[in-house]
Amino acid sequence: MRTKVKHPATREAASATPKFIIRSKIRGNMSFATFISIKKVYTIYMHWYNRFHLSKNAIRVGFWGLTHFVLLIILSYNIVLSQTVSSLYGKFVQDEKNSIGQVLNSIQPLPEFNKLYLIYKNKYGAKVENEVFAEEKKDRLFLSNLEKILEQNPQSRDINYNLSQILKKEGGGGAAYLIRAREIDPEIN
Repeated sequence: MRTKVKHPATREAASATPKFIIRSKIRGNMSFATFISIKKVYTIYMHWYNRFHLSKNAIRVGFWGLTHFVLLIILSYNIVLSQTVSSLYGKFVQDEKNSIGQVLNSIQPLPEFNKLYLIYKNKYGAKVENEVFAEEKKDRLFLSNLEKILEQNPQSRDINYNLSQILKKEGGGGAAYLIRAREIDPEIN
């Protein structure tokens, strides 16, 4: 069997120029100037083709690197959040009856409260209502007791001041009691 041994310069030319161009030159179908100009055009074409493919690989590697980085950030964020979640959440998810009132009490200012309150009130009954609104009921009872005491002693500075603070906490109506407490004792701020 015969093996063809090519000269290194010929191998280089063959790798840099398509075979059909070399064959045409060998057969004499084109001039040397045409051959050189085609070779230059082809070399420029291959240069840009290779640059494009190398940059495409770099973009692909950069994309995967960025994707992995973003996923790492999300994973880290989830790990941190999982460690900072209240222990009540686990009990709430496990549907422990005793923790529902505490959880609903802690989320009372949030808009989701009404929806969750109705769900768990229907599920567990009046016990949830008693747990969630226990502090409000206690405040209302305390408020009614203070008003009864105020009827007996309208000049009590402390009762007027406490009534103003409780009503202020509930959202209004405490200004009149605060003014009366200041009339009794001007040093109240």
